[in-house]
Amino acid sequence: RSAVPSATAVGIAELEHMRTDALDWVGRGFRTLKLKIGLGPREDAQRVGAIREAVGPGVRLRVDANQGYRVAAAIEAGRRIAPYDIEYLEQPVPAWDVAGLAEVRRATGLRVAADESLYTPQDALRLIQERAVDVFVIKMIKVGGLRKATRIAHLAEAAGLSCVTVSPLETALGTAAGAHWASALVNGELDHELVGPLYLRDDPFAGVSLEGNAIVPGDSPGLGVHLQREIF
Repeated sequence: RSAVPSATAVGIAELEHMRTDALDWVGRGFRTLKLKIGLGPREDAQRVGAIREAVGPGVRLRVDANQGYRVAAAIEAGRRIAPYDIEYLEQPVPAWDVAGLAEVRRATGLRVAADESLYTPQDALRLIQERAVDVFVIKMIKVGGLRKATRIAHLAEAAGLSCVTVSPLETALGTAAGAHWASALVNGELDHELVGPLYLRDDPFAGVSLEGNAIVPGDSPGLGVHLQREIF
C-alpha cells in the first residue's frame, strides 16, 4: 500500500462535546472513529447511540474501554451498544483477564480486540489459544519495535486474526515506523490509528503526510523522515 487509512479517537467527555468532536473528525475526512467508553453500560450506550445518529451509517465505530469493566458489566455494555454496528470492542476487561475477554466475546457476539493484554508473542499465543479476541492492537512502543511486532502479526495471520497498529501521541518518526509496517501487513485490512502528529504543536520530525484520513509515509531511505529542528 502507498498509503494507510487511519482512524482517530474521541475521548470520554460530555455527550455534546463527544458528538461535536466526532463530527469534526468526520468533516476532516476520517471514516473510522474509536470512541472511548467505560463510564457504565447505560451511559456508554447513550453516547455511542448519539454519535452513531450524528455521523450516520457510513462511518465505522469501534469502542475502547481501556480495561474499564469487569466481565458482567462488559457483557451488559457490549449488548447495549451492539445495535449501533460496532466494528469491535477493545480491551473491555483488565489485561490479566484473558478468560474474561473470551467470555465477553462469546456472550456479546461482538468482535473483541486486545491492547493492554498484548505485549509479547507469548501473550499473543495465549490470546489465540483461549479464542479470546478477533483483533490484535499493536503499538511499537509497547511490543518492542518492528521485529517483535512482526512476530505477533505472523501469529495473528496464522490464526485468522486482524492487526491494527497504533502510534499513541508519537512524533512523525514513530508514526512513520507504524505506517511503513502497516503498509506491508497482510492482515491489516482495518483502519489503523496513526495520527500522533496531529496532536503535536511542534513536531521535530517531518516525512509523513496526512491526506484526508490516510497517512502517506515518505519514500526516502529508512523510515523516510528527517529532523526539521534541533531537539536538544
